[in-house]
Amino acid sequence: MSYPEELIDLAVDLVLQKAPTQAYFRRAVSTAYYALFHELTQAAVNEWKIERHRSGLVRTIEHRRVKFVCDEVGKDRASPDDLKKVAESFVQLQQDRHSADYDLTRVWSETEAYTCVQTASKALSAWAEVQEHPAAEDFLTRILFPKDPSR
Repeated sequence: MSYPEELIDLAVDLVLQKAPTQAYFRRAVSTAYYALFHELTQAAVNEWKIERHRSGLVRTIEHRRVKFVCDEVGKDRASPDDLKKVAESFVQLQQDRHSADYDLTRVWSETEAYTCVQTASKALSAWAEVQEHPAAEDFLTRILFPKDPSR
């Protein structure tokens, strides 16, 4: 089982606690986001030829960089549907994670938290289907070497 899959399982466990609190729901939402983030960033660095560089390279990938690339993919009509699903899910999950981690006035329901976990799980499945597509390879390259988002 991969680390992102373990994170999804953990997120499910957090949501389905016997008496979950807001902390469990919030952590489940954040964990679901990180499952997808780690899957994509690890896939990107695994394309790097020099294996000993990969652990350092993965730490250089910023969350906003991945979001910027996902926003571009979401707008590209030529992108495969599964890749669009991954990109759109990433953007939504990042917004949800920000809300879960920083908006302490928001009250999360079990259904809302579980929906985020399901979104991440479906995005991981979509990624498994599309990861060998040339558009997915280009997507990973843009995660590593993005255009300047300020331009």
